[in-house]
Amino acid sequence: HNSRVLRIRDPLGTPKIDVIVGQADFSGTACNRGAVMATLNSLCLPGSLSVDKFNNLYISDASLESEGNKRILMFTLATFPTNNTSVFFDATATKEFPTNGFHNAFELGFDSANHMVVGENSYDQRFFAYYLNPLDPANKTPDGFFEDFSGMTYGVTFDNSDNLYVSDINRSRILIYKKPFVEPAGNQAPTVNITSHTNDTWYKGAMTHKIKADV
Repeated sequence: HNSRVLRIRDPLGTPKIDVIVGQADFSGTACNRGAVMATLNSLCLPGSLSVDKFNNLYISDASLESEGNKRILMFTLATFPTNNTSVFFDATATKEFPTNGFHNAFELGFDSANHMVVGENSYDQRFFAYYLNPLDPANKTPDGFFEDFSGMTYGVTFDNSDNLYVSDINRSRILIYKKPFVEPAGNQAPTVNITSHTNDTWYKGAMTHKIKADV
């Protein structure tokens, strides 16, 4: 309810807050900094934080049960200083994924190709969404939805093999998708194996030769 996100440098050694997102000073805690409208540098009751494969930060500017600005903000890695000696305020988002009837968003998940899956609040969207290229400035609405009717997809994560795990907290279950963004074998281009003549065989002159291959 402080409507801010803190970055803590050296959390296991000498922890120090060196970035505050969503507020202009230490004492600020108001939703959208007290303004009526949300801006690219304000937050209102933010929930989950996620980092993509390029170390860009995504803030789900929404939380349970149906609070906040109901949007996703993306901050590129270059937004934040690395060796600042004073606290950095006023970070401005590079991209906003607006509500558009889709997002009271929770946790986001990214596979090795940086496809993004969005955990959704079922009050707004019963089927959780995905983006094939969330870094595209023009890609602000989902490319599609998983076809599983869900209750409240609160947690989303990929493992190192690009398998997807989604926690559906209102139905007390975890949904597992094996490599959802990898095309099945039947949709892949065929491979060709030359069976004769022998590989690396050389022929001279204007001759015609029959080649056998397995497809």
